[in-house]
Amino acid sequence: MSATYTITFTNQANDETTVCPGVALGTFTLPALPTGGAYIGANITANGIVLNGGTYGSEIRLGLTGAGSTGAVACYQGITTTSSPNPANYITLAADSAGLASKLNPAGGAVTLNYNESYNDNTLAQDATFPATGTITVTYTVPPSTITWWDAASGGTMVGTGSPFDPVGTTVVPEYPDFG
Repeated sequence: MSATYTITFTNQANDETTVCPGVALGTFTLPALPTGGAYIGANITANGIVLNGGTYGSEIRLGLTGAGSTGAVACYQGITTTSSPNPANYITLAADSAGLASKLNPAGGAVTLNYNESYNDNTLAQDATFPATGTITVTYTVPPSTITWWDAASGGTMVGTGSPFDPVGTTVVPEYPDFG
């Protein structure tokens, strides 16, 4: 299963640091997973980052802090190109998806997205200007016992639980735990 959350960047233009976790870009709230649920992947996307003053897109690193994170700080590269194209699009590298997911707290909470760079090209100005919003998409598992099957989208009768469920001969609507 997956869910996508919008991250509002309240600090779009700033002079970053080269130390992880960096400076705060924005926040989002991560709801708690159902008991026994686990994150298995996470991807941050920020399209339209303007690279300033010789900054390479490959220098940008994003990381998470706050109650909705595990507290283990790690910053992730999401752009592998250098200065072209500009503006650039940040997408968590596939190899980092599980590592980023391991930084999310299953209990949920407020999460701050932070920005730093591997090299500070502009010591007196921001190296990158971020768009107004970005997203984080998380993939997760839930225990089969938390999935219920109904014969209508609302007001129906439950016809089964768990997964897999064989709906042959019935009209069913799956109901997954809604945490977002």
